[in-house]
Amino acid sequence: MRLCQVKEPGNYVQSLQEEIHAHPQGRYHHRLHVVLMALRFNSAREASNLYQEPIRTVQHWMQRFFDQGVEGLKNESIPGRPSRLSEQQKQEIKQVLMKSPRRAGYSQQNWDGKLLSHHIQESYQLTLKVRQCQYLLHQLGFSLQRPRPMPLGDLDKKADFKKKRISS
Repeated sequence: MRLCQVKEPGNYVQSLQEEIHAHPQGRYHHRLHVVLMALRFNSAREASNLYQEPIRTVQHWMQRFFDQGVEGLKNESIPGRPSRLSEQQKQEIKQVLMKSPRRAGYSQQNWDGKLLSHHIQESYQLTLKVRQCQYLLHQLGFSLQRPRPMPLGDLDKKADFKKKRISS
């Protein structure tokens, strides 16, 4: 296929850029290419335009390259506070979350941030706020499930309710 026949090449460019940045070494290789082009063109601005990166970013990468060599272009560790839960504790929590809260001794039917916060306080003597627990639920691969009330009495209403629930 000829390049002139491609409809909306921007979509392809976007997907390729996402793939490069998603790969563990993709960002590093991208920086290598940008710095290489800047050196070939003898202009950070040209490389910036070619790779659609801010000029200041390209200049920053070049400075890191000149100061530290190719090691300076490798991915930097992302700063942040370390988790107060160990990986083993997270795996234990995941096993507990796989089961109903009732099996863990709670009266609630579904896990949520507030209940998980309480469970962690009771089990590990660590205080995590509700929002942190919601984030932890998501990080462990769970999503918030809210129970929907089932209509009482009329069997036709129950059948309609089930149909709506299945189709949505």
